[in-house]
Amino acid sequence: MKIHLFKSALVFLGLCAAATGHAAATGQTVDTVLVEKQQVFTQTDVGTVSQNEIGWVGSIRVEGKGTMSDNLARIAAPSYTTPAGSGVSSATFGPGDYDSMADSWHLTNSYTSQASLDAAFASGIYTVTVKEIALALNLRGNFTYPGATPFGTASAGTWTDGVLYVDPTLALTITINSVDFGSGNGHVGMNLHGNYSGSINYGAFGPGVLSGGSINIPASTFVTGQSYTVEMQFNTLADQNLGDNPNAPETNSTNAAVYTKLTTFTITAIPEPAAYAAFAGIAALAGVLRVRGRQRAVRGV
Repeated sequence: MKIHLFKSALVFLGLCAAATGHAAATGQTVDTVLVEKQQVFTQTDVGTVSQNEIGWVGSIRVEGKGTMSDNLARIAAPSYTTPAGSGVSSATFGPGDYDSMADSWHLTNSYTSQASLDAAFASGIYTVTVKEIALALNLRGNFTYPGATPFGTASAGTWTDGVLYVDPTLALTITINSVDFGSGNGHVGMNLHGNYSGSINYGAFGPGVLSGGSINIPASTFVTGQSYTVEMQFNTLADQNLGDNPNAPETNSTNAAVYTKLTTFTITAIPEPAAYAAFAGIAALAGVLRVRGRQRAVRGV
């Protein structure tokens, strides 16, 4: 099953790229080259997280700047080779593999189990060739997914039917939980997606325990009646290649192989706290009507 997701390690890779200290490039700039295995979750209440129906995801991605003058639609399609034993075959990206919204060439497939994902994306070296530069990334089999699953704690709002309803006239803080990466390197990241001005995100990188950070959403950021997605991720870094640079001689791209746990939840903006009860009542009424409908169907009414 082929799917589209948000950029899965956006903050992590941007953070690492910034650490190289190079000037910004001009032309068709490659931001990240990523090989990733991912487990996907959904948060539906305070501290309540369950595996998403998407389940397990494997991806090979080449991501760019996404501006009118600097996007990866202008380059020759990248190609990739996969390790022996992979169910995913080596290939060159086709026209349908370019996502103009994300400015990304990508193969992104979902699987129903970890075993199916591992059979498709075997451990070993993946080589992604972009702008005639071959980037080798080792998705090492002895690395594991992060030991904790990300979830968010909101400073305000009410959870109803799996959605966090908030008053858009008030500021909101969302804090992610902590994770311990032991002696290896890892990343904690959080992004807010939706219709608002600017960019709101958080990222931290390093070994050991990374304590929970926060995003602060100012009052009036949300538009009444609209929904937004909070994306939280823990990434275990299996390999990183900063030596091969498709943007030479300018800024380095960040090239990495990662194991990820990703959790999302939905925020809907409601103008007054009193409206939470109304939405809860509507949700409850809808549940009653569904039950009655099933009862009628059973009785043949």
